[in-house]
Amino acid sequence: MTQMTSLQMLCLLLAAILSGWGTSVSAATFAILKSKDIDIYNTTIVGFKTHCSGSYLELDMNEDYDLGKKLAGKINDAKPDVAVVLGTRAAVTARQYIDDDIPVVFGLVLDPDKAGLAGEPNMTGVKMDIPIETQLLTLKAIVPTVKKIGVMYNPKKSGDLVRKAAQVAQSMGIQIVASRIEQKEDAVRALAVFAGGVDAFWLIPDPTVANAEVFPKLLAFTIKNRTPFFAFSEAFVRARALFSLSADYSGIGKQICEIAQELAAGKPVSEIPWQDPRGLRLSVNIKTAQQLGLSEISVNAFSYAAQKGYQIQPVQ
Repeated sequence: MTQMTSLQMLCLLLAAILSGWGTSVSAATFAILKSKDIDIYNTTIVGFKTHCSGSYLELDMNEDYDLGKKLAGKINDAKPDVAVVLGTRAAVTARQYIDDDIPVVFGLVLDPDKAGLAGEPNMTGVKMDIPIETQLLTLKAIVPTVKKIGVMYNPKKSGDLVRKAAQVAQSMGIQIVASRIEQKEDAVRALAVFAGGVDAFWLIPDPTVANAEVFPKLLAFTIKNRTPFFAFSEAFVRARALFSLSADYSGIGKQICEIAQELAAGKPVSEIPWQDPRGLRLSVNIKTAQQLGLSEISVNAFSYAAQKGYQIQPVQ
């Protein structure tokens, strides 16, 4: 058999390329509805667009359900390949008003079950909450001596979370010391439960506790008692909490893109279950660690982040 010349190979290559003209797949179309214009949603959108090429219809409902209903109508008229909705309000709006024949991917929804998203035939997505086991393993790795973890909570808001956390903690040889709070004014009384001593304090996403009135009281308690303060958001670390584990919003954008690409290619929503956030971010307040004489916390955090592949964010 004679060898193929360079010219013959070039001709065959050109023929293969030309034969594909007119049969290429058009870029996907995406509608993006966010609950409001804030950094975490915008960062997620940037992460999504960085990895998902196509055309975008980007809409902001500004936390207004009436406006959200109108914008859902625009999405229905546009008939995108996939709708992406960010935040609980946007997700609830999509559940109520976006047509069932449009696949929807949600993101940054703290409790999808409570938002009524379970069982929706056209909806899947990436949860915002980090599994309890992941959070407690992180806390234990950074504070190896931890035996008792203080948690303040409103039973009506986060009772289920605290009960699950107590079960997970027990399996790890850790006790959750929980203090109930019905309203913000109860914070000082609720702090008395921790007078016996806790090895760390864990701030969970409970609106009765994680607010501008209660947080300063918790912070003062932890600083006075040199107690490591573990929060769920970097914002609290910037306000002097010791460390936090939170979702990497750009990473969630990439994760949403991966799901959206599968849906745009024709994969049924029913075959893509909800996902936990993969990219996580560990933030540490270096000044707080030095102030409390807990510099080893910083070392442990950097080491654990490298081991787990977390982003590490030192805060000064």
